[in-house]
Order: sequence, then structure tokens, then C-alpha cells
Amino acid sequence: MGAYDIITHCDESAADWFRVVAKLQECNPTGVKSVVAVYIYFNDLSVTVTDKQETWVSGKKAILPSMPRNNIFVRVSEKTIVIEQMSHFQLSYSNTQELTVTVSDSMADKVCGACDKFLLFRDTMGFSQEVMQEYMGSFSAQDFPTCDL
Repeated sequence: MGAYDIITHCDESAADWFRVVAKLQECNPTGVKSVVAVYIYFNDLSVTVTDKQETWVSGKKAILPSMPRNNIFVRVSEKTIVIEQMSHFQLSYSNTQELTVTVSDSMADKVCGACDKFLLFRDTMGFSQEVMQEYMGSFSAQDFPTCDL
């Protein structure tokens, strides 16, 4: 398992830069692989949400709703944590560990990461676990090291 770059603004110097990293872990005793944390980075702050919907903004536990700065909003909506960057980016992470990222039309051609490439497969139903694991492996977040077994 590990952490994966889901989506990022390709231009790291952009004023509306963001990066989303999802940490996947195999949960015992079921062995099901789940998103256990989502890390959202902006130019001057970060938001972390766990699978228990605990939320931190720049390392401090957050009381929601919150508007940390620079038009970034963090709120709860129907058992889902929603992080928004004014009209460019929205991330929803539900208590069932469903992760949805939406970007504006003007941002669509400026993003990189697994979701950018994954759009090619939008109309394809079903992936084997091996194919998905191989695909996601190419988007491993290098700044989230894992133990080699």
C-alpha cells in the first residue's frame, strides 16, 4: 500500500496550485484496501482528513466549518468533508471513504496525477486489482516513503 498523487496542478508556481495525496492501507481483518487519509496541499496551507473524518488545517485540529484563508473552505455536508478552493477545485471525502475531486473547466487541462490519466478510462467498467495496482503504482507519492518488505 502507500500514498498516491491523485491530482495536482501541474504548474507548482501557480497562485491556485493544489495537490491531493491519498493514503491507502489494507485494513485487517477484512484485507480490504481503503483510503485511510487524504492530504490536500495549497500554496500556504494544508488540510488532512482521516477515515474517521478528523480534520486538521496546517497541523491544527479544525472545528468545522472553517475558512482558513485564501478562499479555501472546509465544511461538513451529510457525513462528507468538503474542501473547496473558490470555483477551481472541490474535494469530497465521505465517511464511507469515497473520494471525489472536481475541478473547473478552466483548470481541467492544467492537472496532473492519477486522475488526469485516469480520465482515459472513464467509460471502462471494472479493473482487476492487479491492473489498478500497477496503474496507481506509477503515481506513488515519493515524499511519503513506505517500508520495503
